Formats: sequence, structure tokens, C-alpha cells
Amino acid sequence: MAVKIELLTSRTCPHCPMAKKVLKEFSSESGMKFTELDTSTKSGQNWSERYAVSSVPTFVVFGDVRPIIKKGVPTQSELQDIVALADGKRSPKKSWLQKLLG
Repeated sequence: MAVKIELLTSRTCPHCPMAKKVLKEFSSESGMKFTELDTSTKSGQNWSERYAVSSVPTFVVFGDVRPIIKKGVPTQSELQDIVALADGKRSPKKSWLQKLLG
């Protein structure tokens, strides 16, 4: 399965334009396409109910492993990490406690 990115936004969200900008830059650099859904539309409302999303902007990255939900505006490197995790190309980072316990 190819990785797919969906972004839930709102017209009144002050952070959504920056989230769109980050995603557009990531998309142009990686060649990966994305879908944007607005909370004012029926499809956006259905999407937010399906994934229990109550804030915007929210990204959902679908891949071979599992969907990963990221709320807020990620950096380019965070978005790359999320895509790699969703695609099974990278393991989740261990917390300091997991590292301590081995």
C-alpha cells in the first residue's frame, strides 16, 4: 500500500494555513499526494467522527503498518518520520524509560 496523507482543516483555524504550507512543501519534495478535508463539509465531519478528531489541523498518515494521527503543525522532519513509521520503514522511537529498561 502506498502511503496516503489526509489533513483535516477548518476555515476559522489560525494554524491550518501553516499546516497546509508544510504539507504542500512536503508533497512537492516527496512527490506524495495528499487530501484536504474541511470540517464545514459533510465528508470532513464524517472523517472527524471516524477518527475521533476534535481539533484542527490534524493529519492522518495511512501506510502498510497502521494509520498515524498527528494533531497540530508538524515540522518537515516530523512529517518524514511519521510517513516512515506508517510505511513500516522506521521503528517508533523509544522513550527514556524504555531505553533504561532495555
